[in-house]
Amino acid sequence: MFVTLSDRTTGQVLGQISKADFTVIQEILEEENESDVDYYIQDSALELLSQAGLSPDGHLLLTKSLGEHADLEFGWETPLESDTGLKGSISTEAGDRPAPGLAVEARFGKERYWTFTREDGGFELLLPRESRTYQVSVAVVGGKVVWSEALDAEAGEITRLGDLPLEILVEQP
Repeated sequence: MFVTLSDRTTGQVLGQISKADFTVIQEILEEENESDVDYYIQDSALELLSQAGLSPDGHLLLTKSLGEHADLEFGWETPLESDTGLKGSISTEAGDRPAPGLAVEARFGKERYWTFTREDGGFELLLPRESRTYQVSVAVVGGKVVWSEALDAEAGEITRLGDLPLEILVEQP
């Protein structure tokens, strides 16, 4: 089992790390709350992670991801095997700019599923088939929810995100 990491600023997929490496990250890095789905690192954190047991492959991925930047906020997500869900893209209302790095989350009862918009503003959120109605929310970096409502995932539906100049196109993946 692998965990996918993505840059919260650009939406770029950074790569996949092992579940063991992700456990090290969870133990060492701070979570703001129990529903936190991203982490913030600086160069100094890489040494702490390595000392705590991060593999050379995990260290290399985070080092490359950090690059020349002083810090990095990255999101994480685990794969789900499913043939249903939400797929679409989020961009400015005029459609002239994608909105990368947004957290797209769906809740069904106590279950939570999430992904992040990629560089082109696109996302694919796979969901279990129990229900077609989910509480869906979109959040910006830092976890601030910018839109949330119950959504019945009908293919082809376009939903405006509250007062934001963003739209989400819902399709079957």
